[in-house]
Amino acid sequence: MRSESIEAGESRDAATAHLPAQEQCDRTHMQRLDLVAWALLIGGSMFLLLVTGLLMYLMDLQGDETVAYEQPAGKVLAVRSMGGLVASTLVETTLGFYAVSGGIGLSKADELILQTRANRRRYLCDTSQRCMPLL
Repeated sequence: MRSESIEAGESRDAATAHLPAQEQCDRTHMQRLDLVAWALLIGGSMFLLLVTGLLMYLMDLQGDETVAYEQPAGKVLAVRSMGGLVASTLVETTLGFYAVSGGIGLSKADELILQTRANRRRYLCDTSQRCMPLL
C-alpha cells in the first residue's frame, strides 16, 4: 500500500517534470491562490463568528435590563450566608427559599419581589429595587 502511494507520488513528480517551465509556474501560482482563498475563507468565518458572538452578548445585556414579569416572593423570615467557593446567601421567605449570589442586607418582614428578565434570568428584589441574581 505504501509503495503504491510512493509510486503515485513519483508518477506525479514525473508528470510535472516534463511540463514546460511556464506551466509549472502557473500551477504553483494556482496552488498559492488556492491557499490564499482558503485562508480568506477561514479568516472570514472567524470574523463572522466573532461579530455574531458580540451581537449576542449585547442583546443579552439589553435583555437583562428589561423586566418581563414580576411576582411576589413573600416577606423575609431569615437570611443565612452559605459557604463555598462562591459567596452566596439563602433567603427564607413566607413563600419559599431563594439562593442568591453575593452577600445581602435584608431586614425581617421586608417584602421581596421575584423578577424575571427578558433574557430569562431571575432576580430577587426588595421594594427599593435592589436586586440580587438567583443562583
